[in-house]
Amino acid sequence: MPVLPVGPTGGRAPYDVVLAFVTMAADLRASIAEWSSLITPDGGLWICWPKKTARKLVPAFSECDMTEDVVREVVLPMGLVDNKVCAVDEVWSGLRVVWRVEHRAARRSAV
Repeated sequence: MPVLPVGPTGGRAPYDVVLAFVTMAADLRASIAEWSSLITPDGGLWICWPKKTARKLVPAFSECDMTEDVVREVVLPMGLVDNKVCAVDEVWSGLRVVWRVEHRAARRSAV
């Protein structure tokens, strides 16, 4: 499996769209503040994790503890809310999170 780059790969923050691929809840908790700071107030952060079927097929994902419920548990207290879910491909699922509308004005003034 190819190794994905860590961190932004082009342009300058803030970004309209950020994709983050994660396999462990602890990694999500450790990185979510940084990732959420990279998006514009109206932007979206896609948090992607291996599907349960992929965990059976790809040994590197066998210990994965990520689900969409874990994403919500981590992001909702921060003022982010999910508004889309998708199958990225046959291996990855993704949940799009955005800043709650009531938090966007404060984020605009901070940019």
